Amino acid sequence: TAWLLELARRWPQIVPLATLHPDDPALGMAAEHCLSQGFAGFKVHCAVQMVSPADPRLEPLYEVAIAHDRPVLIHAGTAPHPSPVLGIDHFKKLVERYPRLKVHVAHLGMWEWEAFLALTEKYEGLFFDTAAIIDRHMGFPQDRLRLTIIAYQDRIMFGSDLPIMEGTYADFIRHFLALDLPEEVARKFFRDNALKLYGIR
Repeated sequence: TAWLLELARRWPQIVPLATLHPDDPALGMAAEHCLSQGFAGFKVHCAVQMVSPADPRLEPLYEVAIAHDRPVLIHAGTAPHPSPVLGIDHFKKLVERYPRLKVHVAHLGMWEWEAFLALTEKYEGLFFDTAAIIDRHMGFPQDRLRLTIIAYQDRIMFGSDLPIMEGTYADFIRHFLALDLPEEVARKFFRDNALKLYGIR
């Protein structure tokens, strides 16, 4: 986290998110400290950390996020590699317990993207990104991509997953520009939704 914070101080266009260990006995205090140092929110990578998003150990982190109105980015979907800690059932438990939590769901919740997006009808704080979903291993139906972004235009943000993915940032931007989204939708997708979620002015 210290390394990432230093990068963000050098390059203000970086919006840093803190990842903390769920077994930290002072997780709540650590989360408070991260926000006081300039982190915009938190990230939980369930498969990497081997923790369900609904794991009780994460409750102090979620409570701090809610208290400060900060988002938590969570890789909660089963793609590209299923895990016992991933999936819509785990995620539903989280949002049912913390309906006011702002959650940024990575990769559009793939592979259970329809079930994840359906939750937006009930929970106002859910947002999604398109990171890596154009990759063949993710399997998103590209013929439905444009209509999906339009249908959930207030909840979906541009994402690339670079530098993990092959290609360049420009390649990913061109892919989504080729969808020829309506101007207002494109503005929300490429800019406004992220600004809104992360409180960037």
